[in-house]
Parts: sequence; C-alpha cells; structure tokens
Amino acid sequence: MPVGELGELCVRGGFMTGYWNSPDKTAAALEGGWLHTGDVGFIDSAGYVFMRGRLSERLTIDGTHWYPRDVEEVLMRHPGVREAALVGFPDSSSGQRAVAYVTTRLADRPEAQRLVEFAAERLGRSVPSMTVQFIDAMPMTPTGKISKAQLLALDGVA
Repeated sequence: MPVGELGELCVRGGFMTGYWNSPDKTAAALEGGWLHTGDVGFIDSAGYVFMRGRLSERLTIDGTHWYPRDVEEVLMRHPGVREAALVGFPDSSSGQRAVAYVTTRLADRPEAQRLVEFAAERLGRSVPSMTVQFIDAMPMTPTGKISKAQLLALDGVA
C-alpha cells in the first residue's frame, strides 16, 4: 500500500509455523509467504506503523468503514465515561448499526445523545446512526479484554 493508506498488516520471517491441527486456517493466514495478522493499519512517511483495529471488528455503515477503536478512544476522553466498546449489529438499510456500550465514572450518567455529539465533534465526521447503551460493567474475556462477542449477545437491549 502507498504511505498513509490503510491495509492489512502482513509480516514474514518465521513468526509462526501454523495453527495447531488447522491446515485450512494456516493456509489462509500464511497466504503467499506472508502472515496475515488481521490487523488494519498504515505506515507513515517516517516508516512508523500505526494500528487502526482488527479487520474482524471493522464496521461498514452506509458504505463507510468504521474502526471501533477510533470511536472508543474518543468516547473515553469524555470525563463521564470509564470504558467504551463499539460493536455492529446487522441492519438491512445501512449494512450495520453501530452501538457503543459505555460504563460511566459518575453516578450522573451523561446523556446518550450528548455522547454521540461529543464523538462526532472529535472524530470530525457525523455518526448519526450510532446509539449509546449504558451498562454497569463490561463483559471481559479470560485474558482481560472486553468481550465484544458477549456485547453482541446483548442485542435485545439496543
């Protein structure tokens, strides 16, 4: 990819020999002698690599790609937000529907619409289809990451 253009980060040089007992997954990950990491990023003119997110988490809303990390980091800059996680649910009209799950720092929760406006202002683009859902605690994986799979199972509250 040209400098500054987004693409999947691929590496080679002995990073892995394959997935245990999964030849199909190994073949897909090691395509063309490159390890396809599943991460999206870009390289700047100085040669630094910047990560934007995971291909598997990228949302497509009205034909535009959203990287959850961008929105999550902006939401967590709000003084009332402790944690934020953005997931996409299937939507017949826009492709996906963005839902930001948020835990708060304060007993007085910020208004959901104000958080949408806060994100739009700082991202420099409109996020009209995004909704905010407040939850008491983020579901976590055994490795201490937010479990987006469990958030997707909460579709009934969105």
